[in-house]
Amino acid sequence: MRVRNDLSCENDYLLYKNRLVIHGELQKEILGILHQGRFGMVLMKQLARTCVYWPNTDAHIEAMSRSCPRCAEHQISLPKVENHPWDYPKEAWQTVYRPPH
Repeated sequence: MRVRNDLSCENDYLLYKNRLVIHGELQKEILGILHQGRFGMVLMKQLARTCVYWPNTDAHIEAMSRSCPRCAEHQISLPKVENHPWDYPKEAWQTVYRPPH
């Protein structure tokens, strides 16, 4: 329902807000065009959000980006760090946080 309120037709083109609505058959082709520059997932989403729309656009971009070996090579992988649990004080003001200088 939310999308329906933002649909319009201009010069026989279906628009969602200011973006062209892409039919299912053309979505893979548009994904390929968005992916050509290998800008990464975030920039592909930003580019898509400026000019095209179809349901679950972001999910399709994420899937394409994750399945591309070349994109995976360039993806930044941060090391996993375990969360350090806080020691909970037993009394009020027993522990006071002070930022390092």
